[in-house]
Amino acid sequence: MFFFTALTFLSKSESITYDDDNIVYVTESNFTNVMKTKPAAILFIQQGDFQRYRYLSDFISASSYIGTRCYFAIMDGDRNKYFVQQLHLKHTKGYYFYRYGEFVEEYKGDPSPDSIYKYAMEKTGLPFTTFDDYPTAQEFIESHPISVVLFEKKAGGPLFEKFNEIAERNRDNYAFGCSPDPDVTYELRIRYVPSIVLYRNTDKSKVFYPYNLTEGTVENITEWIEQNKNPNYEIFNINNQQIYEQTKELGLFFTPVEQEDLDKALRTISMVTTQYKNKLRFAVIDAVNGNRFMQSIGFSRYADPAFCVLNYTGKRVIKYLYTEGSEFRPKQILHFIDEVFAGNINQTIRCSELPQNNTDIVSEINSKTMKSKIQDYNCQTVILFYEEWDRLYSDFLPIFREIAAEFPNLQFAKMDASKNDILYGHMLPSTPCIKIFGSDPKSKTFTYTKKLLKEPVTKWIKRKLQKKDEL
Repeated sequence: MFFFTALTFLSKSESITYDDDNIVYVTESNFTNVMKTKPAAILFIQQGDFQRYRYLSDFISASSYIGTRCYFAIMDGDRNKYFVQQLHLKHTKGYYFYRYGEFVEEYKGDPSPDSIYKYAMEKTGLPFTTFDDYPTAQEFIESHPISVVLFEKKAGGPLFEKFNEIAERNRDNYAFGCSPDPDVTYELRIRYVPSIVLYRNTDKSKVFYPYNLTEGTVENITEWIEQNKNPNYEIFNINNQQIYEQTKELGLFFTPVEQEDLDKALRTISMVTTQYKNKLRFAVIDAVNGNRFMQSIGFSRYADPAFCVLNYTGKRVIKYLYTEGSEFRPKQILHFIDEVFAGNINQTIRCSELPQNNTDIVSEINSKTMKSKIQDYNCQTVILFYEEWDRLYSDFLPIFREIAAEFPNLQFAKMDASKNDILYGHMLPSTPCIKIFGSDPKSKTFTYTKKLLKEPVTKWIKRKLQKKDEL
């Protein structure tokens, strides 16, 4: 009888409310007054087609077990076509979810009663999911772009109620979960309880709420979620660092790979990047994949967690290294950044020790002596840039000495590129390589990167000497 009555109502344009408490019929004249009083409502807009009554029947059936936690609103799309357009809805036929008269999203799922019922329960039931086991928790985290999870010892208490309010307010924007199970907490590698963790699938990151959860208000935590919904840092593009040349200074973190140490580091990184995201561009790389680069800028092999400020805007990268071994805490790192911008921190320059007896025909130079070695003598200087561990270098060094003996009018030197910054001339394309410098800073520099054999290297030097006017 009710279904027949509903069909009769659809043929009329007047404002009508059904006998069932959670079903309403809306038109242009009553839409605002009716919908703004409903904490949650699914609006069904129907046009005349051969399935019209079946869809309506399914929609009404889905409302049967929900109660007033969710209202089911019905609108005739034919009679209210222009009003639907004013609502900026995509179609004059479909399902739309509202909270207190504010449009939230379009429902694009299956129109069956069971599917609509489940959707209504999801939008109006508990605002968060409680995890019973690790697979469920992991699937939940991986299936949402952004999820916020409370790890607590029990389901209840002031923090639990606070989290419930936060989830209720923000349920349409984020997925919320709760784990009172110590086994699930352990499997997800959370070492501190209670904790609130934001998981971002965009960059596969997890961000810890870095402040005191007891003191944090609903507004404080909600603001923190908003601030961290987009990454405040990116994954460092170690193979394409040219992308940083036209940007502001880069704050680069090298993170540990062991989970407990990583979690501690991420807490610090989260706080630093949140506070200074408008001052610095931040990037992160783990200390395994970034180890060689970490050492190349002046850190030791096991420096992580480590931090530095890099400036790519000049001919070479200017580096400011946070002192290795210092406390990796937000307050100290923020102070370091302030000091860098205030000009109170000197840039870090790697410079190796020179041997006491440096009289070899191929002398050793470092970043401090390179410029004077080239400019203080009225001749060309041939420099072999190497890394000490490289067998290509060790095999070629005796040959390089032989070549040096054949050119008494030239200077020959070598520099360990892994222990020195190149402060003169252009950056090295690779190592080992050979460069010829003229004493005049404006003269052209030549670079050799081919096979390190005596004959081709000797011929290359002779060809460049014939172009002395260019040097």
